[in-house]
Amino acid sequence: MNDECTPAAEDAAPSAPATEDAAPSTPAVEGTAPEAISHSDRLAAHAEGRPLLTAAIVFFFFLVIGITIDNRVPWTDDARFYVPAAAAYGEWAVAALTFDSNAWSRTGIEHAFRENHEHPPVGKYAMAATWLVFHRSTGMVDEVRACRLGVILLWAMMVAMVFWCISRIRGLGPGLFGAFALATMPRVLFDGQVETLDLPVAALTVATFALLWQCLENPRWPIIAATVVVFGLALGTKLNAPFFLVALFAYWLLLSPPRRTPQGLRLGSVPVVILGMTLVSPLIVWLVWPWMWFDTLARLQQYLQYHLHHYNILFYFRGVLYSEEVAPWYAPTLLAGVTVPVCILLLAAFGAWLAARAIAARMRSFRCPGNDPLADNANARFAVLAAITGTVQLVAVSLPGVPVYGGVKLFLPAFPFIAILAGLGFAELQQEIQKVVQRIHLRPWLSGGLAVALLLPGLLGVFAYHGAWLSYYNEPAGGLRGAVAAGYERQYYDLAYPEIPKALNDLLPNGGSVAFLPNPKEYTPYLARWQKSGDLHRNIRRAPPENADLLVLTHERRWQEYPELQARYRTHRLAAQHKVAGVPLFSIYDLR
Repeated sequence: MNDECTPAAEDAAPSAPATEDAAPSTPAVEGTAPEAISHSDRLAAHAEGRPLLTAAIVFFFFLVIGITIDNRVPWTDDARFYVPAAAAYGEWAVAALTFDSNAWSRTGIEHAFRENHEHPPVGKYAMAATWLVFHRSTGMVDEVRACRLGVILLWAMMVAMVFWCISRIRGLGPGLFGAFALATMPRVLFDGQVETLDLPVAALTVATFALLWQCLENPRWPIIAATVVVFGLALGTKLNAPFFLVALFAYWLLLSPPRRTPQGLRLGSVPVVILGMTLVSPLIVWLVWPWMWFDTLARLQQYLQYHLHHYNILFYFRGVLYSEEVAPWYAPTLLAGVTVPVCILLLAAFGAWLAARAIAARMRSFRCPGNDPLADNANARFAVLAAITGTVQLVAVSLPGVPVYGGVKLFLPAFPFIAILAGLGFAELQQEIQKVVQRIHLRPWLSGGLAVALLLPGLLGVFAYHGAWLSYYNEPAGGLRGAVAAGYERQYYDLAYPEIPKALNDLLPNGGSVAFLPNPKEYTPYLARWQKSGDLHRNIRRAPPENADLLVLTHERRWQEYPELQARYRTHRLAAQHKVAGVPLFSIYDLR
């Protein structure tokens, strides 16, 4: 064999291989007796021997965090779509499970599932489940909070799945680091607290990824079936999910490229799990979406047409307002770069670089059949699959003609894979510590201290932007103040901050009228909901600006009239203002 068919050892990075059946234990220093292993290493090995139990502990830990971290997350304008839909689906489920014959009729199904039928139902099922338990049955919380609990469950599951898949391949420490890296991304934390479909599809994409990895490395029928079902649920949540198949086929072609034969190019055998995800998972979508049980082809066509010709949503990016014209192709990547905590971003870039090296080594090996640098390196294969999956999620919304809006929500499934790559990058740093530090008992302390230092920017962002995580920007962007100066959106969604009714009650103790600009239509339902919950005095009503006592101006630059409105009303007395990181999110002006 010639020299070009002998790859350099480092080309197959990252690191030493690990099997899927057991996470790698901490390597011993050469010449060290087994009994010299530290107590913390023994605890880590004990945890790694019970990956599902440890993942369950991680899930419940972050579930408690998600429920208790903040009850001041503002309502979004998606509440008026998804909360009624969740309630309708929940009522239908109760009737269907109690054998109400009308529930199973076409009339009963269409009555329930007409609500928000333009989106698949699985994410709303999660909201419906917690709506039934915590609002309809017990009245413990209001309907919006009840729906949010379903999303919080999925957020905690997503964090636990990131931990599980990293820890199976790289160990407990990197797994925990990846989990905390994801949990301390303020933008993801916001979506994990609100009633939208972006977090549910991200969570189910990660669950599919974690199960798929097990299938590809050690195929077993129960895991194959679970992967096909979970991917079907992801497809039944939002339109981002099919992009996962693109990543999967790219990964499969990298590992099993077409072979030249006398009859031409020939593909290798397709793994059963890929066939199942391609052929069976779409049928699961039909099964879990009763709206599609009738007039299936016509409604499928309507669904596709709705999303292919989606109405324009305004997007303000780098000082330019985009509507008919879509934002530049690089907008999603740049937005991810300024909204992920900086240390996590750098570690993820390191993890992506390791994956890119492995991909390059594999592509060079195509010239030399039988010389596959990935064949015996599970770490490298895992990094490659994670990198390809995250990249495809970004590329899919960067294609020509694809609209970008709503900050990072359209490519939210990319963020867990950024966290996974960061976890892999941390694993490499941890391995270097083990090589350099001779005193075994110091290694866990150094690794732990390094992890805390690397997670600190994100953690500080979570606290600094408390209640306004949607407005988070990282240090290279200059924080929110620097991002606004550079022409980025400070917020979107026409958010209903809980500070608004509190300020209105204080400013109008005897009642009065209030106007909302620049998008007043969204605040009429907010006003009614605040009054229903007792957060706003019932004698406060909405009115046009010319007849109002107060004006609430939300600072959303995507509205074309915003600059003129700001100039017009800034001469009035500023009665109240809500800021985060020194930047106003809404201002209340006295018009009397």
